[in-house]
Amino acid sequence: MIESLLELGFIKVGRFMLSNETLDFERVDVNYNPHNIVWVIATNIEVLYVGETNDDMNTVVKDLEYGNKHRATRDRIHSLIEEYATKCEVYLLIDITGNNLKQDLITKFLPVGNLNGK
Repeated sequence: MIESLLELGFIKVGRFMLSNETLDFERVDVNYNPHNIVWVIATNIEVLYVGETNDDMNTVVKDLEYGNKHRATRDRIHSLIEEYATKCEVYLLIDITGNNLKQDLITKFLPVGNLNGK
């Protein structure tokens, strides 16, 4: 699944892993902090969630790594990442082309984390 996303113009920002039952994020490029982008949480075999944000990526990563009770969707995706990180590697990827639309990706990959196709 990661290869399919890379072919669409996504790059890996980093990966989530569990360390002593705490979710950690290992970033590929610490200085890369885009905003107004489409982002994806995926494993090697499936897309878990497709999102888009006006926030900078550091804010999104922080919410996904630690959860955010004030951002219900990101808090829910944090729990989903924790669940999957117990069994496989979970990656955060971003679209650097600007050509991928969130709804098109949801339709194509049917991510478990996008409730009701949103």
